[in-house]
Amino acid sequence: MRIGIDIDDTITETKREISKQIKKFRRQYKLKRYNEFHQLSDENFTKFMTEYGSKIYLEMKIKKRAIEVIRKWYEEGHEIYFITARAESDCKNIEEYTKLFLRKNIIPYHYIMFNSKNKGVDTATLNLDVFIDDRESVLDTIKGPFLIRVIADKKNYSKYKKARNWKEIEEIVSTL
Repeated sequence: MRIGIDIDDTITETKREISKQIKKFRRQYKLKRYNEFHQLSDENFTKFMTEYGSKIYLEMKIKKRAIEVIRKWYEEGHEIYFITARAESDCKNIEEYTKLFLRKNIIPYHYIMFNSKNKGVDTATLNLDVFIDDRESVLDTIKGPFLIRVIADKKNYSKYKKARNWKEIEEIVSTL
């Protein structure tokens, strides 16, 4: 089986780590919230990613059981593809940080696609059987593979198969 997996907030706790580091950055530079929706202005976000990007992308927490499940699939002969929107324009050296993070945590994969602007096209190009992501809007662009949405709470709406954790993801994939 060809299994595609998003990285941020699918196997990792990226939003949580970014939020934690932004608070440190705001304290360091005595910055208030930029506005109701954004912690930092575009200018400060660029500065923030330059200073904190390596810390975020090398030290973020991994969701419980994600490593074990991915390793198991890999060892069973499934092909593992990471498809991520992470791009050098957002954080210098992001590709290097991502590959180092995966190596450091011994997360095996066959291929990683960066700067994915349209995961619908990319999943079709890779001819995936399954794709796992945390964002409904991303899954809405995909046709073909079986889709699983990672959610925080079972009550969250989704028109796709929902999973709160990697134990549930593993159970769903085992039935395919």
